[in-house]
Amino acid sequence: MDRLPQDEQLLKDFSSEIERSCRDLEQSAQYLSKDLSDEMLEELNDCLNGELSRVDEEALRSEMGWTEKKLLWTWARLQKLKSLRREVARDWMRNHSLQGKLGEKEKK
Repeated sequence: MDRLPQDEQLLKDFSSEIERSCRDLEQSAQYLSKDLSDEMLEELNDCLNGELSRVDEEALRSEMGWTEKKLLWTWARLQKLKSLRREVARDWMRNHSLQGKLGEKEKK
């Protein structure tokens, strides 16, 4: 199962784009969170991670302003991109490992 050179380049380009997007989102999150209290940041983090009861989450969401909503969206997007980055890295390693094994078999 050989990868074509353009597949490798596409994977590299995709990885670079994910990295750039992660950096941009991390900068946005830092900017958005600078004026929020530690308590609010903790509540938003708990909300993002599903650690709030439905009632508490609804209460928090009803009190959130634009900054809090944007920060929550930014964190969620960042989580998705980091997960995607892990999947791409796993796929790349799996394919390179497979290529190495196939190459060893051909040498024998």
